[in-house]
Amino acid sequence: MAEKLKLIAHDTEDLQIVSACLQDAICRVGDMAYQSGTHRFATIFNRFRWENPHVAKGRRLLRRPHYERVRTAIHFNSVMAVRKRGIDQLRPEQRLNLLAIDCTENTDKTVQIRLLFAGGAEILLEAECVDCIMEDISAPWPVRTAPKHTTDAQS
Repeated sequence: MAEKLKLIAHDTEDLQIVSACLQDAICRVGDMAYQSGTHRFATIFNRFRWENPHVAKGRRLLRRPHYERVRTAIHFNSVMAVRKRGIDQLRPEQRLNLLAIDCTENTDKTVQIRLLFAGGAEILLEAECVDCIMEDISAPWPVRTAPKHTTDAQS
């Protein structure tokens, strides 16, 4: 049985590790929520398991590469405000592909955490500090393909 991943981030360096683990994770708009009373932003992703050793070694099982995804919950605490760009709240089934999580510390020690999605969609979390927990909440399941990234060689 695959081990479930659980990460806690308390600074920008920790958040870079969470970002790397969530690269190419997919979420639905309807699976995102901001709870203003508790200052918590949470969402659930279908996370590609980059740490899967079968993926890293390119090993073949049943004549196909063996790739996996897993349901992963993430929440950010101490969030004072949430702003969204390029996300239609009226389309809860819309799927978003996470590219990265970026964090900037302000001069007053608050932080801006940006969830950057393919196609230019973005969520900006204004928070008192970095306080994030990411945890796998399901068993992994097989998927046929790994995410692919193309580089734009045009100048």
